[in-house]
Amino acid sequence: MLVRDVKYHVMGAEQVKTLLLYAEQDMYDLNRQATAFALLKAVLARKLVAPEIHDVMNKVAKLSITSEFSHIRLQARQVTLKFMST
Repeated sequence: MLVRDVKYHVMGAEQVKTLLLYAEQDMYDLNRQATAFALLKAVLARKLVAPEIHDVMNKVAKLSITSEFSHIRLQARQVTLKFMST
């Protein structure tokens, strides 16, 4: 919620990189995947830019096809679509 809703704080490149690393790690943990996808959606909504975002989004796109859980594939597709539309 902080990333998505707090507009007055400008995040630096290191902070965005750290958020993306957390999201990337959480994507592969079944207990924290919902948090990872929500964080990625918030980063994309704020249009935060970091070179690492392309690598993370490639992994999300692969997860949208290879995950054995339909709800994970759906969330990964939604995040990928949001990334492509921005």
